[in-house]
Amino acid sequence: MRYIRFTNAAVAVDSAPAKAQREPSPPTQTFWALNPMRGKLGTYAAIRLRGDLMWVGIRTATTLDWVRADLVLSRSEAEAWFQRAGFSR
Repeated sequence: MRYIRFTNAAVAVDSAPAKAQREPSPPTQTFWALNPMRGKLGTYAAIRLRGDLMWVGIRTATTLDWVRADLVLSRSEAEAWFQRAGFSR
């Protein structure tokens, strides 16, 4: 049996548990609005899709904050923005 030596212990190499397989993260797509929308939290500048979740990019003076779309936009606001925004990748 092989061991790895540390200053205060020795651990058997063969008995180390196997690392759990990480599930691949869903692909992320970001769409930038050619016509940003002014909303209650600031200027909505982009949409990000990650799996089945949608996030809205809110532009501030210094950063772009990502907030879940259902917390920011109502259905009617989202439909109005999508009709006039002209999203691009």
